[in-house]
Amino acid sequence: MTRQDSDWEIYKTHLRLFKKLVRKRQRDAWRAYCEEIEDYSQAARLCKILAKEKDHDIDLLTREDGVRTANLNESLELLMRTHFPGSTSMEREDWPDEIENPPAVMDWQIANQTVTKDKIRWAMQTFSPFKSPGTDGIYPALLQWGLDALMPHLERMFRLCFAHLYIPKIWREVRVVFIPKTGRLDYTSPKAYRPISLTSFLLKTMEKLCERYIRDSVLMDRQPHSNQHTYTPGRSTDTALRWWAGSRNLWTTKSPA
Repeated sequence: MTRQDSDWEIYKTHLRLFKKLVRKRQRDAWRAYCEEIEDYSQAARLCKILAKEKDHDIDLLTREDGVRTANLNESLELLMRTHFPGSTSMEREDWPDEIENPPAVMDWQIANQTVTKDKIRWAMQTFSPFKSPGTDGIYPALLQWGLDALMPHLERMFRLCFAHLYIPKIWREVRVVFIPKTGRLDYTSPKAYRPISLTSFLLKTMEKLCERYIRDSVLMDRQPHSNQHTYTPGRSTDTALRWWAGSRNLWTTKSPA
């Protein structure tokens, strides 16, 4: 290409055409993505993306006496005191001594019934691939993609944990992340954030295996109470609150005998 005006015109023409094609491809890709949404989780994710406000990273916060924190460490300490009152900072982990209880035959039977390859695969596939991990940094995608190679080790490890009633210490560690609440005008208050706890997905897999064993075995003969809302499909905090509100109205409107 020379520096002649005619060559520059050709370049500009092709550049405009290129940008036009890029915009068209972006629109087509977005339209195709929206049309392929089939389940609730994908739709909820799309709504979250569209409704996303400006990120509010934790910075200097205001204490109850009106004094601002001086740095990020003081802000984190203030958040911990606000959301976890009475908690203390520890320089290192100090787990209590544990007593080894050799598993009985029944313990192994329950462990073998609770942990199978099919159940491990089912539990792993219930996780979104790129959910935030715990302190071990293991994303569900790593477990899902390498599941065939990991399966013999996972099966043995989970069975040992159930039989010995033992949770590895690294799985007991929880990573706490403070995320901003939506719709707040002032993000200098520690109450404008809420904590979420991130634990290991290996521990979460054990939880799902344990829950499935309880549902498939224990609860087959012993149905939960009609007012049981936790760990019950189709029920949540909302259903518990509605039941409580309805019961409260019934108690207040009921005439005395």
